[in-house]
Amino acid sequence: MCAVDRVVFGSDYGPIPYGIEEHVQIVEDVLPSPAERQLVFWKTSNRVFRLGLSDTDLVTKDLRLPPQDRSAPISAVAYR
Repeated sequence: MCAVDRVVFGSDYGPIPYGIEEHVQIVEDVLPSPAERQLVFWKTSNRVFRLGLSDTDLVTKDLRLPPQDRSAPISAVAYR
């Protein structure tokens, strides 16, 4: 009735005492199989919501933001 193909990982839950890193670590601890973790982290939601993602869409990119101008307010900082 409840298996990895019916569970979706979510990161937008309200105020709780753990950060996203802890939640990811919990899933990794409970599901030692990389295939099961992929189902929970993205493949099940890809199927349910018909997102059309494939393994090749998940290429890691360098998403680091450029250094911020500490003298400017956050709203005035331009990101590339």
